[in-house]
Amino acid sequence: MKFIPELAGLRGLAATMVFVAHAAIDGFLPKFIANTYGKLGLICFFILSGYLIAQVYLYKTFNKENSKNYLLARLARIAPVYLLVILASFVISNFIYPDFHYDFTDKTKFLLSLLFINTPYEPWTIPVEVQFYFCFLLFWYLYSSEKINRRLLYIAPIFLLLPSFGYMYLYHKVPHVMPSFSIFFFLGVYISLLHQKGYFEKLTAKTPLFVSLIFLFILAIGMPLLRRKLGVYITVTWYDPLLILTACIPFILIITKPGHFFILKLKPIIFMSEISYGFYLIHRPLMKIATEHFGTTPLIGITLLVICILLSWISFKFIEVPARKFIEARLKQPVTA
Repeated sequence: MKFIPELAGLRGLAATMVFVAHAAIDGFLPKFIANTYGKLGLICFFILSGYLIAQVYLYKTFNKENSKNYLLARLARIAPVYLLVILASFVISNFIYPDFHYDFTDKTKFLLSLLFINTPYEPWTIPVEVQFYFCFLLFWYLYSSEKINRRLLYIAPIFLLLPSFGYMYLYHKVPHVMPSFSIFFFLGVYISLLHQKGYFEKLTAKTPLFVSLIFLFILAIGMPLLRRKLGVYITVTWYDPLLILTACIPFILIITKPGHFFILKLKPIIFMSEISYGFYLIHRPLMKIATEHFGTTPLIGITLLVICILLSWISFKFIEVPARKFIEARLKQPVTA
């Protein structure tokens, strides 16, 4: 797979968007920014995950060795930092700081989190991601099978969504389980398939630079601003078509016209991409501590951001990178996505 640094930049941008949304919820920024903005950042993460995994694995032969390496590589990519955060949160909430945001005084919550079944608070996306890994393994097997009509696989996310829609109808909220978000992961997979066949190159061949930059602006800044000014809403749920298009169109343009998105290659954005995983996991409890004990002044907000970045860099440097190198040495292949 050809490395596209602009996609790394997109990951850094998405992490920043989630931080901004939570900062707005907690009072550091205007409240209107939070509306759908955090969802948009996570949708970008999910699409990116599905796309990269498909690019790396879907075109390889499905066999025991490749599937084992796939699962080990994926789990090694996310498990060390996640488990460390869950274990640290258990100790902190039970023995040090009872008001800690990641409250694991409930032992059932703690066990479900350790087993990647369901996690409360912001880390809920990690079990969802792990569940997608196993779902993709089945998709990969079926896609490789000559007995299966591949076109049938394109409607798989619809069937996966049905249980979540039933839950939404009964309880009026989206359950934080993989079927609820399968549409976003598989959008990434299908974008990979179509990209591999060259469909997007034809579609975007004559797209000028300014159009790409407009879509990047709408993704990065314009979504909350335009929605506030124009009152443009189809639905306020995760499945708002405008929300999905806002994530998908820039994504497609990035993989076909990466040169248009030179902004995403800037060193600060690439740096945010590198530390994005740890940054995502640790920023909210620190934000909660800041708001409860120090207030929401601009100075506190800037200090909080610096502390989150520093701790995320430490996590990246001393946990994520060593874990990745260890598994790469065992698998004799790079751990990507």
